[in-house]
Amino acid sequence: MLRSIVFTTCMCLASAAATAEPFTDALKAGKASGDFRYRIEAVDQNGFARNAFASTLRSRVGYETGALNGFKALMEFEDIRPIGDDRFNSTTNRKVLLPTVADPKIAELNRAQISYTSEQFGAVVGRQRINLDNQRFVGAVGFRQNEQTFDAARVNVTPSKEAAFTYAYVWQVNRVFGRDNPLGRFKGDTHIFNGSYSFPIGKLSAYAYLLEPKPSNPNSSNTFGARFAGTRKINDGFSAQYAVEFANQHDAKANPVDYSLNHYLIEGGGIFGAASARAGYEVLEGNGRIGFATPLATLHAFQGFADVFLTTPTAGIKDLYAVADYTFKFEAGLKSLRLAAWLHDYTRDFGSGSLGSEVNLVATAVVTDSVSAELKFADYNGGVFAASRQKVWASVTLTF
Repeated sequence: MLRSIVFTTCMCLASAAATAEPFTDALKAGKASGDFRYRIEAVDQNGFARNAFASTLRSRVGYETGALNGFKALMEFEDIRPIGDDRFNSTTNRKVLLPTVADPKIAELNRAQISYTSEQFGAVVGRQRINLDNQRFVGAVGFRQNEQTFDAARVNVTPSKEAAFTYAYVWQVNRVFGRDNPLGRFKGDTHIFNGSYSFPIGKLSAYAYLLEPKPSNPNSSNTFGARFAGTRKINDGFSAQYAVEFANQHDAKANPVDYSLNHYLIEGGGIFGAASARAGYEVLEGNGRIGFATPLATLHAFQGFADVFLTTPTAGIKDLYAVADYTFKFEAGLKSLRLAAWLHDYTRDFGSGSLGSEVNLVATAVVTDSVSAELKFADYNGGVFAASRQKVWASVTLTF
């Protein structure tokens, strides 16, 4: 029923826009966009006789109209394809004897949406990108060549400059694995609630994420939580950074597993001019049968770039980590160069024992407003828990 209402509303908005006299002016006032990223990813993983080597090009082209009485329409196409020999398991090319690089060959409609914006209200209907808070629970997975998008109806309310509220009804999540992978579509009824208020010392967010995939499976869950994160200037040379978060997740609907698990995070650090450093402790609980799940998150950003923990182990995970970075600014040539390093130590939440450790290194160069490049490295030592692996990425991105 709700999906029918959403579809009818969308058609009515499109019809209204099409019959309005200024429609051609809105088209002329629109803007084309392009996003091209060429990337090499190499994987050396224990247990495989051969290494993976992925050379892929992602091409996105889109167009968004100008505003017509607050309404805009956007359409964006995406093409991802290997350049040269695809010596990797893309999850859809059946090369299962090689390590996985989840960048499948695909051509698809990446985004197609109608939006409305006023001073304190906004709405988006259609295939869209959704990023909330730090993307720990809901995000677009921008690192992968095929980003994650949401077929959804979303409402944004901003009653003041400090307060904001988002509600989204999602009937399909288009995941990074692509439509040819059985895990590439997450269908069902998902309700996303996220409200925030910004104080001088940080932003407080409260959220509820209610997932009911069809057919029902262990991803059927209700998650309720809150996050506070901010930066506070102490003096001219130092600003403190901090974040705390807690969430509870329990089974929902016909989930075959009865559980209640928690997620919590504490993080602190500081900014020293062009340098920053922070340390944190994040826990996703497990009970030996199931782990705290975040299936809609930008998972690559958490628990290490090697992507060992895209699914939380049934024993849960405790992640003790430290991060340091420095950004160089230039008056000529490159605009900036950021160097960053992460250290992770992983242990079980349920029971005892190590889940391994990991080192991550990143160098990101902003060449111009349209061109950037990145070199990235991950070294995961799994011990007895999982296969150790090393991954290297090199990419160049052009946007307009």
